[in-house]
Amino acid sequence: MRYNLFINEFLINAISGRKTVIPGAPDNYRPFIHVSDTAGIILYLLENCYETNGLVLNIGDSNLNPLLGELFKDL
Repeated sequence: MRYNLFINEFLINAISGRKTVIPGAPDNYRPFIHVSDTAGIILYLLENCYETNGLVLNIGDSNLNPLLGELFKDL
């Protein structure tokens, strides 16, 4: 599965009544961010937010990303 198209596929499957199969376990984290967006954020921070320069910014942090099980618990 191409993860950059996951949301599109999920919506199409939901509308058409098909199931979406997501590899992984319910306790896996799944960040939804594109590489070009990440690069843009890094460049913006380097150029505009001097207080963050030299710090490690972890966009994969568990507080910033949903668990796979949380995405589908109410379906």
